[in-house]
Amino acid sequence: MVHTRKVGSTPIFFESNGLLKGIKRDLYEGGFRVPSIARWPGRIQAGAVSKHVFAFWDVLPTLAELIGQDVPEDTHGISFVPTLIRGSQP
Repeated sequence: MVHTRKVGSTPIFFESNGLLKGIKRDLYEGGFRVPSIARWPGRIQAGAVSKHVFAFWDVLPTLAELIGQDVPEDTHGISFVPTLIRGSQP
């Protein structure tokens, strides 16, 4: 017997891409842009919104800065702590 029921998610139903072109699994903005949420009472302003764009390779430098460690020289990312705390960075 062959199953005709669709298995997995239905990205069009959930509209996870918002107004961006494409759906998850596409190589358009709607396929790979994901919002991020950070909470740090007393440090990150509640309700703050930023348009700062960061990528996974920026996580290591960010965490290193937060714990006071040096970032390895062969790391290509940048810390986004200034965005988290002050709301912007160059």
